[in-house]
Amino acid sequence: MCGIIGVWKNEIGVKNTLYYGLIELQHRGQEANGVAVFDGINFNLVKYKGLVTEKKLEDYPEGILGIGHLRYSTIGKKEILIDRFAQPSILYTVKNGLSLCHNGNIVNYSELEEELKRKGNLFQTDADHEVILHILAEELKNNKTLEEAVNTCMNKLEGAYSVIGITGNNELFAFRDRYGIHPLVYGMNENSFIIASETPALIKNNVRKYFSVKPGELIIIKDWSIKKKQIVKATPKQCMFEFVYFSRPDSVIDGKSVREARFNLGKNMALEYSLKNRIEPKSIDYDFISPVPDTSRTAAEGINEITGLPIREALIKNRYIPRTFIMPKDRSKAVKSKLSIMKDVIFNKKILFVDDSIVRGNTSKTIIEMVKEAKPKKIGLWITCPKIIAPCYYGIDMRNYNEFVAFEKNVEEIKEYIGVDELFYASRDCLKKSLGLEDICESCLTNKYFTPLAKEKAKEQMKWLNAVKKII
Repeated sequence: MCGIIGVWKNEIGVKNTLYYGLIELQHRGQEANGVAVFDGINFNLVKYKGLVTEKKLEDYPEGILGIGHLRYSTIGKKEILIDRFAQPSILYTVKNGLSLCHNGNIVNYSELEEELKRKGNLFQTDADHEVILHILAEELKNNKTLEEAVNTCMNKLEGAYSVIGITGNNELFAFRDRYGIHPLVYGMNENSFIIASETPALIKNNVRKYFSVKPGELIIIKDWSIKKKQIVKATPKQCMFEFVYFSRPDSVIDGKSVREARFNLGKNMALEYSLKNRIEPKSIDYDFISPVPDTSRTAAEGINEITGLPIREALIKNRYIPRTFIMPKDRSKAVKSKLSIMKDVIFNKKILFVDDSIVRGNTSKTIIEMVKEAKPKKIGLWITCPKIIAPCYYGIDMRNYNEFVAFEKNVEEIKEYIGVDELFYASRDCLKKSLGLEDICESCLTNKYFTPLAKEKAKEQMKWLNAVKKII
């Protein structure tokens, strides 16, 4: 779920656009950031551990083409070793050089890496973007066009990938897997072309009209022109978690407003709850709604519109603590640092908390324990994402069945574990209706995968779990 950006800026320079664009994408990765810049003669590469703002703008190199990346690890070690895991990477085996970065997860990364190493390819990092880099480089060295190289790449890769790259031939290019699992958008202002994971990075840089790179599409930008080519047939399956949690609320993904999707989730959940319990929405028995900061604020507004329940802040977020879900470790400790409870708001009240998702359950459990210290009368919890029960092989750090609280627990058991009086999940139908999308990636909700190796990996993991249970 990393954040990526690319800039073609002719002779004006890309440093400012990269720096401020990456800041707008910081929610997508906090572990490291890096940029590769081409100045017309040479490539310059810098990588830093931590947040973008921990370095100064002056620390970034200048050039006429550039790409940037924010790391959120889903494979490899969690402890960041900049040289081994951070992106972008550069190869000089291609005439004039080639550099790229990517957002997603290549399911057959290990198999492709071994194949490439047997051919003599030397890897600079342990990150899966380098497989893409080497496949492209091999094709380009064999006098294939960029379109032909990307076609070979797409037919070898399994998984999710939104890729941005630059060449020493003054080209900025981008392509997206046939499913369009993760977002990729582009546009131009008066002096540059910009490609990024999300629209806020474009808007920050004065791009007012933007477009999505289509699933299976390649775009190449050079000399103030843009060339678009549909490389493979599109089979859209956008990641539902982008809408539920990951993307910013002011983002637009493939023409769909993230904010509107979350607002609709709140409205439709309230209607679904009322229908299930055979009560009128206005008679739901709570004093107020309290969103768990910050992703669920918009859903709380949707619930408010249907139920009439007021919204109150019972939890206050420390703005200087980064997102806890994408932290590699110590999440529970970070939650306690990030959130403070409003005891005067909570005391002796019936509170309906709304949150975007429950994955491991530890964060929700920690929050509820904090809330109970203020002695509320009743605690309800509504979750806008249906129960997550299975691993993600396409870019979210949810890797093992046994880490999901909902894997073998029913709603009543999860409710007891977290410690709330009532727990209600949105249904899959509610999710699809709210997003306005029929074909979404919901493998983590269904345990059904749409690529062959992901199916095999899930089956093997389940077989291993069952074997462990027999031993225990």
